[in-house]
Amino acid sequence: CNDILKGFHGGVMLMDEVDLLLDPLKSELNWPMGKKLPLDMTEGGTGPDAKERKGLRYRLPFHMLEAFFCTPKDFTSSSAGDEQAVLSALGKVIEEGKSSLQLQTIPHILILSKAFYS
Repeated sequence: CNDILKGFHGGVMLMDEVDLLLDPLKSELNWPMGKKLPLDMTEGGTGPDAKERKGLRYRLPFHMLEAFFCTPKDFTSSSAGDEQAVLSALGKVIEEGKSSLQLQTIPHILILSKAFYS
């Protein structure tokens, strides 16, 4: 019996029936058992830059979208080093796509040519 329980604790489950998984009256996701652990990238951990890493899980998506919703003037003050180089390169590619009519930016970014995607 103990071996079976160890198998359950160390295993992975793929669930096809999402309705059962998300049902608030049936799912263990709503009443988790065991020790509560923080989600990945929600805490900074230890070290001198731990405070800067705190909450990275929630800041990361906004940081990634910054490249698409800000002009180069907007992100130069908040980005540094390699980030600035990547954002500038992305901005150049977007401008190149717009000028060659292979990329649409209004109402949102849309690639119009498979060749431009490659």
